[in-house]
Amino acid sequence: GSSQRTCNKKRMVEGGWKVASFNIRMKTQEPDPNDNWDFRKDALLQELVNSQAAIIGLQEVKPEQLAFLKSSLAEHGFSSVGVGRGANGDDEASPIFYKSAEFQLVREGQRWLSASPAIPGSRLEGAGCPLVVTQ
Repeated sequence: GSSQRTCNKKRMVEGGWKVASFNIRMKTQEPDPNDNWDFRKDALLQELVNSQAAIIGLQEVKPEQLAFLKSSLAEHGFSSVGVGRGANGDDEASPIFYKSAEFQLVREGQRWLSASPAIPGSRLEGAGCPLVVTQ
């Protein structure tokens, strides 16, 4: 099912918070080796860290990529919410990373865009795959 938690601000930096959204492109075997995840992942991590964002929303994040990003971004003070869109929390995720020094997580949620949004892996009739919203 879906749990409900949200972030409350601990403190606001002067001028507000910087928020970033990034489609990281799922891990696939590409003909050009430079397009493969193993080649891109360190550059992506540096881009996310250098953005100085307090909140980062990501798309097309496969389980292996999510594990890498959770571990790597934790070293930079980030926590995260969100699981894969599949019935068991597998497949692509749309996680939200946030600076735990800036926010306290008090509620989180994930909904599937379907007639049964609280059922993991559910999908709209005719949809090629489940679609999710991470809160």
